[in-house]
Amino acid sequence: KTKKNKGRPFFFQKIFGKFLENFWKKYEKKNKIGKSRERKNVIHRQAFMQVARVTAKLPCIKVAGVLGKNHATVIHACKQHEMNYRFDADYREIHSFMYEKINELLMSNGYIPESVKNNEFKIQDRLVCSNHHQLF
Repeated sequence: KTKKNKGRPFFFQKIFGKFLENFWKKYEKKNKIGKSRERKNVIHRQAFMQVARVTAKLPCIKVAGVLGKNHATVIHACKQHEMNYRFDADYREIHSFMYEKINELLMSNGYIPESVKNNEFKIQDRLVCSNHHQLF
């Protein structure tokens, strides 16, 4: 008996998960993102979690697996997005960079991200909506 999947089919989840995992490993190494809970490290992880959820429409558990976290951490990151984006210039810059790079990665591999397809992401405003969490 198979479960009915509301998001992407498992095959796509696996592929996108690998794309995002490779992206994160390179990004983490290049930007020297530590495992600590210092703000400078946390904002990179939270931006990644939120962008991964919005662009690839992956389940929280899949995004969490990329970072070695649990699904609740991803939900928390998505809930924190609005405040981070409004009041933290560093977060805005990191989020915008990741959004652009992850979209490029997905599109270069023949996939139009959900956020682009559904016009949920207003590039000029950088406002994001997700059907799982109302973020702005």
